[in-house]
Amino acid sequence: MAPPKSAPPSAEHAVAALRFDRGCGFSTRAQATLTLVTPTASFRGDAQLLVAEPRSLRLEVNTTFGVALLQLAAREQMSAVDPRNRVFSEGPNDACTLQAWLGLPIPPDLLVSVLRGSVPVIVHSKSSLAWTNDGAWELVFDGGDLQEVVHLDVASERRDSPWFQQSFSLRDAEVRIGSRVLWRLETDKHAPAPLAPALVDPDGIDDPVPPSGPACGATLPLRVVLTLPERHASLRLDLHDAAWNPPLVDSSFTLARPEGFRREVLRCVDAGEVNSP
Repeated sequence: MAPPKSAPPSAEHAVAALRFDRGCGFSTRAQATLTLVTPTASFRGDAQLLVAEPRSLRLEVNTTFGVALLQLAAREQMSAVDPRNRVFSEGPNDACTLQAWLGLPIPPDLLVSVLRGSVPVIVHSKSSLAWTNDGAWELVFDGGDLQEVVHLDVASERRDSPWFQQSFSLRDAEVRIGSRVLWRLETDKHAPAPLAPALVDPDGIDDPVPPSGPACGATLPLRVVLTLPERHASLRLDLHDAAWNPPLVDSSFTLARPEGFRREVLRCVDAGEVNSP
């Protein structure tokens, strides 16, 4: 497949265009089937996700039979409720704390970015941009020891537009040290999403809470797969009912300790986390 007639001047310009398309989307929410595989366990369940720039997230996980397994919320700090063991835990909003609950050291900003259809980029000194034989822009960012490779698709209906008016979507990305792949990310089934409706108090006491941003025409990925090859672990999200800019309230990214739950403070001695760009 031949490249579009108008090409971004650089890899940085291509990422900027991807992010510009999503500048109207401060936050997103979705339902999902969550599939988690680690060396010690595998699990599939239902999840509700809410994320907001730059690294705020909320995740609620149930079994496929509707039994609550985990509530997790993060803004400056991360907190989680484990209903089965009646534990309330707190820790920094970082990959190490997320690993304690999901078994994967995923940087929160990576998870927030990809659920908005974007991707963080490592600090780098060199970059390159090339068109691949299978019809995508390949962006390579060289950060010395670290290297990141990103593939972006161009929407067919805008291929003939100037590059800054084209519509880009993330196909995949990976970060590696030499031949070692630290993480690999794949996204698919990109589709437009509606603006989330206002949050209305069913009792009519409180005023409606409006959406957290405007309608947004950018696409969202409906399938996300994050793989950590060296850890033999992966997280897959098959999303549906996605919406841009849902209403946000003070408690959207915080959790209160339920009465009778034991409080634990998570402190990571050896995070061993995935490098966050």
